[in-house]
Amino acid sequence: MRILYCLPSLEIGGAEKVFHDTSLGLRARGHTCSLAVPTIGRGRGVPEIDVDAWDALHEVDADCWRHGCGCLTRLLAEYDLLDLALFAPEWRRPLAAAGRPIVHTIHSIVGWSIWYTYNFYQGEPVAAVVTVDRQAAAYVGDLWPGLRVRHIPNGIDVSKFGTRNAERETHSPPVVGTIGRISPWAKHHVMFARLAGWVQSRARAEGRPAPVFRIVGGSRPENRYLDDRLRAEAEKADGEIEITGYVPPEAVPGHLAAMDVFLLTSSTEGSPLALLEAMVSGLPCVATAVGGVPELLLGDGGPRGALVAVDDDEAAGKAVEGFLADPDLARVVGRRARAYVEREHTLGLMVERREKLYEEILGSGERGTGKRA
Repeated sequence: MRILYCLPSLEIGGAEKVFHDTSLGLRARGHTCSLAVPTIGRGRGVPEIDVDAWDALHEVDADCWRHGCGCLTRLLAEYDLLDLALFAPEWRRPLAAAGRPIVHTIHSIVGWSIWYTYNFYQGEPVAAVVTVDRQAAAYVGDLWPGLRVRHIPNGIDVSKFGTRNAERETHSPPVVGTIGRISPWAKHHVMFARLAGWVQSRARAEGRPAPVFRIVGGSRPENRYLDDRLRAEAEKADGEIEITGYVPPEAVPGHLAAMDVFLLTSSTEGSPLALLEAMVSGLPCVATAVGGVPELLLGDGGPRGALVAVDDDEAAGKAVEGFLADPDLARVVGRRARAYVEREHTLGLMVERREKLYEEILGSGERGTGKRA
């Protein structure tokens, strides 16, 4: 198969990493995988995804892309199938006119994804929609019952993450961490900053070592003011936070190994890769019950972490304190979380499921709207 992945930019994020890792896996299986990106999606002064995962990188002039000029048409004709993520409708229309089956990958049911599904409902041609969590699959399927909707859980390379977190003792002082970009719409970091003050002030009052609260990640150059805003939010709650700034993907396992509890306080999510990576590292995780997070942390065999409501600082703070106070519980939950990810969210499973979907679409000869699967 010849697959063309399309992204609006190369800035590192969850959607970009899923396409990157899927392409590596499919190329290992003998398929051709390339990437198309508008020229305006490069050189923004932000960390970019490694393009070596693709057989070819096609940088298309933005005006040509939006207006569907001949160079774009000729490019699309070289591929059997297109897989898109994060594009607004005006960027997708020229791709739809090329006559190739299109898969849309949706990572949550808010923001861009509402725009996605609205246009599908209006009749935009699509062979399938891939969702990474069951909540999004149900949402899209209910909105458009005739659409082929395939739930393909995110997968990670579990071999990159060790088990040391599930076996060792707590650091002194303990470290509570999260991983993610700081952005204007990332309200979850505000809750993280507040929780730093909530937990640290209680620890000091009780004579315990105050945990370090660390955000592994940073903001874009134009958003550096957000770092100061988060630090001020923590200080207002009588606490403090550390912000590492951008770290490359290969450094993430080491940062996770330095944590005792992973804390994800998102107000919206799909199936967060950072949470999966923390779980497979054997960390006890506390996370808000949004998007696909509950299906990751709840299930048969006991809880794989602690779920709390958005902005419920007391519940989240007590869950963090509970794991820090009971290392045996933290280890049990951490081992359970790792076993689940090794069983359900491996990179191999994600690649295999996407390959099967592509073969199904191409085998049916579809060029437009498919059936719900």
